[in-house]
Amino acid sequence: MLDLKGIWVFNGFGISDRNRVQYLIREKGSNKWLYRNRLRISYRIKFDRLRIRPFLEDEVFILQGRGFSQNRATIGMVFSPDNWIDIDLYYRLRHLKIDGHFRRQNIFGLYLSFLF
Repeated sequence: MLDLKGIWVFNGFGISDRNRVQYLIREKGSNKWLYRNRLRISYRIKFDRLRIRPFLEDEVFILQGRGFSQNRATIGMVFSPDNWIDIDLYYRLRHLKIDGHFRRQNIFGLYLSFLF
Protein backbone atom coordinates (compact mmCIF):
# COMPACT_ATOMS: atom_id res chain seq x y z
CA MET A 1 0.00 0.00 0.00
CA LEU A 2 1.23 3.46 -0.88
CA ASP A 3 -0.33 6.71 0.37
CA LEU A 4 0.36 10.19 -0.92
CA LYS A 5 -1.45 13.00 0.88
CA GLY A 6 -1.51 16.73 0.36
CA ILE A 7 -2.90 19.06 3.05
CA TRP A 8 -3.67 22.75 2.66
CA VAL A 9 -4.88 24.97 5.53
CA PHE A 10 -6.04 28.59 5.25
CA ASN A 11 -8.35 30.80 7.37
CA GLY A 12 -9.72 27.86 9.38
CA PHE A 13 -10.46 25.79 6.27
CA GLY A 14 -8.59 22.60 5.51
CA ILE A 15 -8.39 20.64 2.27
CA SER A 16 -6.77 17.23 2.07
CA ASP A 17 -6.31 15.01 -0.95
CA ARG A 18 -5.23 11.42 -0.28
CA ASN A 19 -4.21 9.09 -3.09
CA ARG A 20 -3.81 5.42 -2.18
CA VAL A 21 -2.66 2.48 -4.28
CA GLN A 22 -3.21 -1.03 -2.91
CA TYR A 23 -2.31 -4.47 -4.25
CA LEU A 24 -5.08 -6.91 -3.31
CA ILE A 25 -3.95 -10.54 -2.87
CA ARG A 26 -6.85 -12.96 -3.18
CA GLU A 27 -7.09 -16.66 -2.39
CA LYS A 28 -9.48 -17.25 -5.27
CA GLY A 29 -9.19 -15.29 -8.51
CA SER A 30 -6.42 -13.04 -9.68
CA ASN A 31 -4.68 -10.39 -7.62
CA LYS A 32 -5.67 -6.82 -8.50
CA TRP A 33 -4.58 -3.23 -8.07
CA LEU A 34 -6.94 -0.77 -6.36
CA TYR A 35 -6.64 3.01 -6.62
CA ARG A 36 -8.46 5.22 -4.09
CA ASN A 37 -8.73 9.00 -4.05
CA ARG A 38 -10.24 10.85 -1.08
CA LEU A 39 -10.86 14.60 -1.07
CA ARG A 40 -11.87 16.20 2.25
CA ILE A 41 -12.87 19.78 3.04
CA SER A 42 -13.15 20.81 6.69
CA TYR A 43 -13.50 23.91 8.85
CA ARG A 44 -12.08 24.38 12.36
CA ILE A 45 -14.26 25.87 15.14
CA LYS A 46 -13.07 26.29 18.74
CA PHE A 47 -15.12 26.81 21.92
CA ASP A 48 -12.83 27.02 24.95
CA ARG A 49 -11.13 23.60 24.96
CA LEU A 50 -13.65 21.92 22.63
CA ARG A 51 -12.58 21.83 18.99
CA ILE A 52 -15.15 20.97 16.30
CA ARG A 53 -14.33 20.26 12.66
CA PRO A 54 -17.32 19.77 10.33
CA PHE A 55 -16.27 18.07 7.10
CA LEU A 56 -17.38 16.90 3.66
CA GLU A 57 -15.49 14.19 1.84
CA ASP A 58 -15.73 12.02 -1.24
CA GLU A 59 -13.72 8.87 -1.97
CA VAL A 60 -13.55 7.14 -5.34
CA PHE A 61 -12.43 3.51 -5.84
CA ILE A 62 -11.05 2.26 -9.17
CA LEU A 63 -10.37 -1.49 -9.34
CA GLN A 64 -8.18 -3.09 -12.00
CA GLY A 65 -10.35 -4.90 -14.55
CA ARG A 66 -13.62 -3.41 -13.21
CA GLY A 67 -12.98 0.32 -13.36
CA PHE A 68 -15.05 2.59 -11.13
CA SER A 69 -16.23 0.21 -8.39
CA GLN A 70 -17.27 2.31 -5.41
CA ASN A 71 -17.93 5.85 -4.24
CA ARG A 72 -18.29 7.11 -0.67
CA ALA A 73 -19.76 10.57 -0.01
CA THR A 74 -19.53 11.55 3.66
CA ILE A 75 -20.64 14.46 5.82
CA GLY A 76 -19.74 14.65 9.49
CA MET A 77 -18.08 16.33 12.45
CA VAL A 78 -14.96 15.63 14.45
CA PHE A 79 -15.23 16.62 18.13
CA SER A 80 -12.04 17.03 20.15
CA PRO A 81 -13.02 17.62 23.79
CA ASP A 82 -9.41 17.21 24.90
CA ASN A 83 -5.95 16.73 23.39
CA TRP A 84 -6.08 12.94 23.77
CA ILE A 85 -9.41 12.06 22.10
CA ASP A 86 -11.17 12.68 18.78
CA ILE A 87 -14.79 11.66 18.22
CA ASP A 88 -16.00 11.42 14.61
CA LEU A 89 -19.73 11.29 13.89
CA TYR A 90 -20.74 10.94 10.26
CA TYR A 91 -23.28 9.92 7.65
CA ARG A 92 -21.98 8.17 4.53
CA LEU A 93 -23.75 7.42 1.27
CA ARG A 94 -21.96 4.50 -0.36
CA HIS A 95 -22.48 3.43 -3.97
CA LEU A 96 -21.07 -0.08 -4.45
CA LYS A 97 -20.89 -1.79 -7.84
CA ILE A 98 -22.17 -5.38 -7.62
CA ASP A 99 -22.81 -7.45 -10.77
CA GLY A 100 -22.60 -4.35 -12.97
CA HIS A 101 -25.18 -2.36 -10.98
CA PHE A 102 -24.65 0.20 -8.25
CA ARG A 103 -26.26 -0.50 -4.89
CA ARG A 104 -26.79 2.33 -2.46
CA GLN A 105 -26.00 1.94 1.23
CA ASN A 106 -26.68 4.45 4.02
CA ILE A 107 -24.13 4.31 6.81
CA PHE A 108 -24.08 6.15 10.14
CA GLY A 109 -20.72 6.00 11.85
CA LEU A 110 -18.88 6.70 15.07
CA TYR A 111 -15.09 6.61 15.10
CA LEU A 112 -13.01 7.15 18.25
CA SER A 113 -9.31 8.07 18.22
CA PHE A 114 -7.29 7.98 21.41
CA LEU A 115 -4.03 9.89 21.17
CA PHE A 116 -1.12 9.20 23.50
